[in-house]
Amino acid sequence: MAARERMFFIPAPSPGKSVVRKPFPSSLMLGCYAQALSRDFEIDGHEIAAARWLTKEEARTQLAHPTNDEMKLPVTIAIAHYLIKDWASR
Repeated sequence: MAARERMFFIPAPSPGKSVVRKPFPSSLMLGCYAQALSRDFEIDGHEIAAARWLTKEEARTQLAHPTNDEMKLPVTIAIAHYLIKDWASR
């Protein structure tokens, strides 16, 4: 069984702003902010297991005190972690 990923949608203040300045192991990973046109979304249940919107406060709380509930932020080597961390620190 393949690992299932979670996707977190986070509203960004300005579309198209690149924030990741670190190399990642063995892959080229690009990270940028985008602005959603709607809060509605669908997941396919295969690549993405769960998804939800986060407020900055929820993201800051999860970064400071990760919990063992069903919502977990991406691991620190994931580009998504750096995007969330940068966004939450603004």
